[in-house]
Amino acid sequence: TGDLVLTDGTASADGNAISANGSGNVLVQAISGNVLANANADIRSGTGSISVLASGSITLSAGADVLTGAAGSIDVLATAGSVSMSTISNLTTQTGSLRVQAGTDITVGRLSTSGNASLTAGGSLLDADANGDSVVNIVAGGLRLIAGNAIGSGANAIETTVTTLSARAGTGGVFVTETDGLTVGDVTVSIARVGADALTTAVTDTTQSDIATTANGNVVLRSTTLPLAVVAMSDWVVSVTAVVSASAPTRAMLTVTSPTVRTSVAVTDTPPVPERALRRVTVVSK
Repeated sequence: TGDLVLTDGTASADGNAISANGSGNVLVQAISGNVLANANADIRSGTGSISVLASGSITLSAGADVLTGAAGSIDVLATAGSVSMSTISNLTTQTGSLRVQAGTDITVGRLSTSGNASLTAGGSLLDADANGDSVVNIVAGGLRLIAGNAIGSGANAIETTVTTLSARAGTGGVFVTETDGLTVGDVTVSIARVGADALTTAVTDTTQSDIATTANGNVVLRSTTLPLAVVAMSDWVVSVTAVVSASAPTRAMLTVTSPTVRTSVAVTDTPPVPERALRRVTVVSK
């Protein structure tokens, strides 16, 4: 087969296998084979779009990342095989879209964008981390998930920090744990696929709504409570945690005063919290 194996060469040892300057696009394509990015063999562009395509499987080994900036999109497609990421492999862009598709399973490491992300697996979407972990797998504005079998599992959910979620799965069900609350709604994702001429063509995953399963699949969607704010001053570090009550949402405010520098700061958290929420203030260091 025509496999592509990427390594970080010893001449510069800069953690990159492929790097396109500025807005340059990147295409890595195994037309009849697999793509393997060995440890620390990053695929990068400054702000361009990146497509990693294989007829077989795509593997991102430990520390092998796909990275771009601004509105550059990331497109990963393993037509007949799997996409396997290590626990410390990243697909990261700033505001661009992320799209990952595999004929079989997708093992999810770390994905991050303020834009939208789409993951489609013919088999299952699996968390690369150990069972029972709490490490966030996907950070995105909108998240669109499809799996022929399962999204996460009862022992190892997919952890997210997203604004909007839509998901489809089969008998294996949907298991998602969200860090700070989300909306189940509509998500559309469009990326720029890089061609052999380095020009791009739009590929769009059309609008998907709701969370649904087939074949008696279960749905488990949970959210967790994280600190609302952390304030660091010259001699105090104070954290605030909200415990949700049933009252109407509002915003919490905390004023912290440093006894040494005689300065105070008011902190208003970003997410809404209930008005009568219980608040616990803990002095972490002094």
